[in-house]
Amino acid sequence: MGILMARHNIPEDEAFNRLRRHSQNNNLKLREVALLVGERGTLPGQVERSRRCAR
Repeated sequence: MGILMARHNIPEDEAFNRLRRHSQNNNLKLREVALLVGERGTLPGQVERSRRCAR
């Protein structure tokens, strides 16, 4: 959660809500989403979306 909190300047409860929503929307365990955030520095899919918007 700390990575999301720092990157998006959001409080702890919002970071957890984002992890939880991503987990539920993508049928992934919360633990798996947290590991992906730790590896990538953001929620899966966020980098791809921001790259598409930049085009």
